[in-house]
Amino acid sequence: DDNCDGLIDDADPALLSSSASIWYADADGDGFGDPSVAQTACVQPSGAVADASDCDDADNGQGPCTSCMDILASGRSTGDGIYSFDACGTGSSDYWCDMTTDGGGWTVAGWQASSATTSMGIADRGVVGDVSWSVDLACIDYSEIYVKNHSTNQHFQQSYTPSTWSQTSLNITIGTAGNAFRHGTYGPSNSRIVMGCVDYNYSGGINNNWACDSDSQRSAKGHLADYAGEYCTGARLDYTWAWSNGSTCSQRGVAYSWGYAIR
Repeated sequence: DDNCDGLIDDADPALLSSSASIWYADADGDGFGDPSVAQTACVQPSGAVADASDCDDADNGQGPCTSCMDILASGRSTGDGIYSFDACGTGSSDYWCDMTTDGGGWTVAGWQASSATTSMGIADRGVVGDVSWSVDLACIDYSEIYVKNHSTNQHFQQSYTPSTWSQTSLNITIGTAGNAFRHGTYGPSNSRIVMGCVDYNYSGGINNNWACDSDSQRSAKGHLADYAGEYCTGARLDYTWAWSNGSTCSQRGVAYSWGYAIR
């Protein structure tokens, strides 16, 4: 019954009417369908549902994907790019998934210019995947964070106590001295270039207001700016920035793109 009029007719897709619906296999019976197993029918087939958001149709304990790692684990990764999933149970949104760096599964907070004064990961900004953008990482589970220079493809990552992202404002501190992730600003009020780094330590401690600044003590790896980077060539980075590997700096004042991600 291709046109849903109650009569048998040839299996001709051209005869399908708006009365027909697409149904998705629900092998685990959890009410969420497998988007890769679909059929069109006039009435709901047995074992199928209208929903197409199941992340793993062999696990009735898992519904929709809630992170890039979920998508990777489900075998649905098609490489780096935009994926849509529902992290907070309030509806799907677009995210950029890094499916190649160190095995993939990274949910990216955003990308922005080295001179930018905007933050990432705590609010939506711009178009995902564009030159400068951010997504709110709220509700995403993670145990690792990386900071990445997209111009050189260099990244530094660190592991943390498993948690769910709940950050809402700068300045961000996650972890303890020596492995802390920092994202924020510290510098002249008419500059405020945003920094991001891992492995932060300052005299065996951390200060939430100092972003990645550690005076001349070396350890912070990532994007430094303003009052940070006393050990960089040319001394403190006032009104400029640099990329640090924890002991030396490069690309001081050079335009590059950077960002961070969690998994």
